[in-house]
Amino acid sequence: MNLQLIGGMLGLIIHIPLLSGIWKGNIKQSFASYGLWSLLDFIAAYAIFKQDGNFWLPFLYAIGAGLAAMSLLFKKCFSWGLMEWLVLTLVGMCMYVQYTSGEFYAMILSVASLAIASIPQIIDTWRKPGDTPTRIYMVFCFANLLSLLGAKSFELEQILYAITALIICVLIVLFSIRKNPRRLIDFFD
Repeated sequence: MNLQLIGGMLGLIIHIPLLSGIWKGNIKQSFASYGLWSLLDFIAAYAIFKQDGNFWLPFLYAIGAGLAAMSLLFKKCFSWGLMEWLVLTLVGMCMYVQYTSGEFYAMILSVASLAIASIPQIIDTWRKPGDTPTRIYMVFCFANLLSLLGAKSFELEQILYAITALIICVLIVLFSIRKNPRRLIDFFD
């Protein structure tokens, strides 16, 4: 197995404790973020796949994020505002760009949109760092790193998604430990 697939599988598997925490009510996340992440991940995975790129991470993240979004919806962890409308518009734009301009531009726009769709989660983590499952996001960081290390080249279809996802997850981890750095050390206990 290659590192791309291992990183993607790890990214899917780490959704299991996330889903468990959501169903138990221990983890509070944004339905809109996960739902829109799932759509954008599927668009990115398809665009990257069509270019023979590193698609395993976004494809398996899309499945995990979709399951998380459904769980959050059932648990009524739902809010929708201006930011979500903006990201939904970006999802539509990604689909339009894919249809009119091809996979390369759809990949660029979908990964940029993924970063924008992450803003509500990053803000939530800044506001309520204790509500963020730091350990889970640390494993997401590792999955993203594995996928990046497994890239066959430095072409965008090989590295763009993994780098962007890594930066997002690092920010979430850093913001989640900003009031209690011990949370980072507790990961290894």
